[in-house]
Amino acid sequence: MVSHVLAPEDDRNRQGDSSMSTQQLTELVRAAQGGDPQAQDRLLAHHLPLVYNIVGRAMNGHHDVDDVVQETMLRALAGLGDLRARTASGPGWWPSR
Repeated sequence: MVSHVLAPEDDRNRQGDSSMSTQQLTELVRAAQGGDPQAQDRLLAHHLPLVYNIVGRAMNGHHDVDDVVQETMLRALAGLGDLRARTASGPGWWPSR
């Protein structure tokens, strides 16, 4: 399902889709929460460049960056069901706990 998104050697994964609107992202999150594997892949691919950037800087280019990024993305995917849309306070998503 998400194996091609988590492969760091795949250049298309690092580019993401920065042109996605808030509405499109909301629809994508909802579809991914509903179990749509294509939506899950697209959502992960959208956020992968940012996660690589943050983890890579935090780990100062350590050789385990890819493993940490993969674990982070898998945890994010597993936690999709716990997200709820922010409505009154603006766009975005928050854990429901």
